[in-house]
Amino acid sequence: MVATSAGREVRFAKLSKKETVLLLSAFDYKVDSEGFVLTPSGAKILSEEIPNEFLTLDTMAITPGSLNIIDGTPASISKFICERRCSVNGK
Repeated sequence: MVATSAGREVRFAKLSKKETVLLLSAFDYKVDSEGFVLTPSGAKILSEEIPNEFLTLDTMAITPGSLNIIDGTPASISKFICERRCSVNGK
């Protein structure tokens, strides 16, 4: 997926589950047997979109240029792009 933010392209790559787990583990994150993403301290990551829901390998996204784990929904990705554009523009 490619989006434009402040005139610059932001590229999103779709990783396989195996690649995602490998990337998460490189930063000490884990995925439990039920598919929940766990922080380095072992806590589940709470969804910012859906109250009382935790992010799973199937519902999360890793934003480009960071290890910020967000909901993998169009709304969360749009919010990320908008926030990135505002920070680039100094707003």
